[in-house]
Amino acid sequence: FFQNARVIAFYSSLPEEVDLSALAETALRNGKTIAFPKVESPGEMSFFCISDCGELRADGAFGTKEPPGSPERRISKEEMDLMLIPGICFDSRKNRIGFGGGYYDRYLMDAPNCTKVGICFSEQFLRDASEWIDAGEQDIRMDFIATDLEVWI
Repeated sequence: FFQNARVIAFYSSLPEEVDLSALAETALRNGKTIAFPKVESPGEMSFFCISDCGELRADGAFGTKEPPGSPERRISKEEMDLMLIPGICFDSRKNRIGFGGGYYDRYLMDAPNCTKVGICFSEQFLRDASEWIDAGEQDIRMDFIATDLEVWI
């Protein structure tokens, strides 16, 4: 999916999340368009492309780095091929627990063409059926889960 994607959505990691900055740099070197989320209003985020990871600013919501919010750099949901999504934990049914704001769930509600890959450390992945996440109707399932040790298809 990474090789075939034209537009890839990344995230700026918090300390407990997998840092994908090296992968973002690789994507740029390979001619991909990369985008990062920016909180624009309470509960809503948009994605904006950057041409260099140095463009990310450290003054974003929740202590993350965000891209400048230039209207001409906004990426539409229809353009997004692949989205790499952080979470506190994921389960083998591809459910996700985030930080409780619902930003990704709301964004992905009407982004059907985007392949969704949950990214976490192996310790944050629940394989056992007795540990499944109690997901609601509003919770968007991932297409795949990638940890530092495996990819769950």
